[in-house]
Amino acid sequence: MFEAAAARFDACDVFIASAAVADYRPVERRPEKIKKGEVRLTVELERTPDILAEMARRRKRQILVGFCLETKDLQRRARGKLEAKGLDLVVANSPEAIGADRQDALLVRRNGQTTRLRGVMKAELASAILEAVGVPA
Repeated sequence: MFEAAAARFDACDVFIASAAVADYRPVERRPEKIKKGEVRLTVELERTPDILAEMARRRKRQILVGFCLETKDLQRRARGKLEAKGLDLVVANSPEAIGADRQDALLVRRNGQTTRLRGVMKAELASAILEAVGVPA
C-alpha cells in the first residue's frame, strides 16, 4: 500500500488516509501454512511504514486527512495526531464506528476548529470531510 500511495501522491490534491493499515507485520514470511502442533510459537514483529507521516513529509501543496480510532480522550488524541503528522484534518471516531450504518465522528482541523457529528451515515460523513477541506461534495 505504501508504494501505491507514494507513486500517486504527487498527482493528488487531497490525500485521505482512511485505510486501516497494520502498524506491525511479521518479520519472517512463511510460504506455507504453519500447522497446528503442541509447540508454542513466538512471532517477531516489525513496524510497517507510516504512510500518512511519509506523505506529510513529501507534501508540496496537498491537503492531508487522517483518521483516528480511539477508545478514550478522542479530541486530545486526534489533536495530537494532527499536530504530530502535520495534517490539515483528522476524523476521529470510536471502535463502535466499525461496520456500523451510523456513527459519531469528530472532525478536528488544523485551525483549531472542531465539528462533532452524531449518528451520520457514511455518505454524510464523507461529504462533511470533503466540505471541511474545501472540496465540493
